[in-house]
Amino acid sequence: MTMHKNITLVMNTGSGSDDKAQARDLIVQKLAEAGITVKIAEIGGGNIVSVCNAAAKNAKADGSLVVAAGGDGTVNCVASACIKHDVPMGVIPMGTYNYFARDLGIVPDIESAVAVLATGQLTTTAVGLLQDQVFVNNASFGTYARVVKNREMDKEKFGRYRIVALLSDIRSLYAPAKNYTLRIGAGDMAKNCRTTMIFAGINKFQMENLGIPLAEKAGRAQMSIMIMKPVTRWQMTRILLRGLFRQLPHDDRIEVLHAESFTVEAPAAPLACVVDGEIVNLTLPLEFKLLANQLRVMAPAPTVPA
Repeated sequence: MTMHKNITLVMNTGSGSDDKAQARDLIVQKLAEAGITVKIAEIGGGNIVSVCNAAAKNAKADGSLVVAAGGDGTVNCVASACIKHDVPMGVIPMGTYNYFARDLGIVPDIESAVAVLATGQLTTTAVGLLQDQVFVNNASFGTYARVVKNREMDKEKFGRYRIVALLSDIRSLYAPAKNYTLRIGAGDMAKNCRTTMIFAGINKFQMENLGIPLAEKAGRAQMSIMIMKPVTRWQMTRILLRGLFRQLPHDDRIEVLHAESFTVEAPAAPLACVVDGEIVNLTLPLEFKLLANQLRVMAPAPTVPA
């Protein structure tokens, strides 16, 4: 068991649908009951990067733990700061999907997540890089960027509920998509392709839900790279159904590759990319990399067989 007596809680006041004041008070109460002192670093608006960096820098100085309380966007920002300053982090999932926490075995429940901080253990996990942007779940461009943009607009309008996100995603996927002609290089392989989306995932929980397990080569973890070819509405319906039943790799409009790193080259123009649900504009060529054991994070302690 790894126990940190001091925690800086980075809390996203805009993530999820619960009342944030009540959630914050419950987190502080449960941590206090476990003998843990809490310092709050509340984020909102455009200050998330500076708040996360300040929290990680202070944690480096006093040996404390930085805890992300929010969705995967908050987790991403805290993880980036913790890697930069070489400090461990924890997670209290309070977002829509919570893929990073679920992959660690942390359920989206405040009391259970706090128990992990009090009784769990530090482990290491891989992160990805798209240019200099860290991702803990996925990075992509193309159709998914539109999906994320519309999802955020719909959640602001109708509420931050999973059903709102799901219906918004389906609507966006059926809209006409832009096609990209580009060249992909991965290891010894280089190929030209025409695609509406490239999606690189490193989160085991998320990728297995899509029917695309992560892979290893010579004992080293690899990214799963999904390339979607141009599709009709009927083909998109088929893809969605196959995704529902975890059969995406069996669709002829989906190509799956596995690699530790890959590059995407295309006519020079900034691309709207999605990094763990946040849209960033990046210049080409795009370079995706997987970095093993880069992030130290609190996870549930392994259960001992009776």
